[in-house]
Amino acid sequence: MLLRSHNMNNEFKPLVVFSAIFIVIIEVIAFVLSAQNRRLREQTATAPSNQVVAPTSQPEKVTPIAEEDYTEGLVDTAPVVLVTYADLNCSFCKIYHQTIQGVLDDYGDQVAYVFRHFPIVGSVQQAQAAECVGKAGGNEAFLEFVDRYFAEVNGTSRSTNHESAKQLAADMGFDISACLESGETAELVDADSNNAGEIGIAGTPSTVMINRAVEPAQYQLLQGAYSRQDLDILLTTILDAVPAGP
Repeated sequence: MLLRSHNMNNEFKPLVVFSAIFIVIIEVIAFVLSAQNRRLREQTATAPSNQVVAPTSQPEKVTPIAEEDYTEGLVDTAPVVLVTYADLNCSFCKIYHQTIQGVLDDYGDQVAYVFRHFPIVGSVQQAQAAECVGKAGGNEAFLEFVDRYFAEVNGTSRSTNHESAKQLAADMGFDISACLESGETAELVDADSNNAGEIGIAGTPSTVMINRAVEPAQYQLLQGAYSRQDLDILLTTILDAVPAGP
C-alpha cells in the first residue's frame, strides 16, 4: 500500500506543477492589466471627466486656417483659436455651440473660432447646405445658418428630413437647390472630414485649440462637449501668460 501511495503521488506531481505555472501566468496577466488600467486612469485624470482621451491624436495636423474657412473673431491675431469639427445633427454639438458663443462674447478679441464639418451621423447634405449658404451669402450667412440650424432644427423631427436645410436656407433668402443638386460643396465637406481623420478625431464635437501665446504655437485636441468651466480653466491658463500690452 505504501508503494502504491508513493506511485500515485508521482502521478500527481506533473498536475501540481502545471497548476502552479498556470496560477503564475494568471497573476502576471492580472498585474499587466492592472498596470494598464492605472495608466489609463492617470491619463484620464488630466482631462475633464466627461471627455475622451485620444492618445494617438495629432492636433498639429489641423489644416491651416484659410480664406474659405468660416470664422468668428480675429483669427489672424487672437492668442487662442478654437477650430471645431462638428455635426449639425449632433445633440452634444448643439450644446457645445451654445457654450462657444458664450466664450466668444466674454473673451472678445482674445479668442477666435473656426467651424468645420465632421458629419458622422448622416447629415452630409445638411453640411453641404451650410456650405451652399456660405457660398451665396458669405461668412455671416454661413454662421447664421449654423446658429439657426442648431437652434431650430437640431433635436427635432425635422433634423432627419434633408428638405429642412433647404427650407431654412430659403427662410434666410437663399435658394440652394441648384447648389445641392450639383454637389459643388461636397468637396469642401469632405476636406473637413478628411482632416478630422488625420488629426485622430473620434467623435463630435471635437476642437483643436491653438495656443499662439507661445512660440512655436501649441496644439491641443479637446474631444467632447467641454463645459464652460472646463474651457475657462484652459483659456485662463493660456491667456494669463500673454504679456500685457504697452
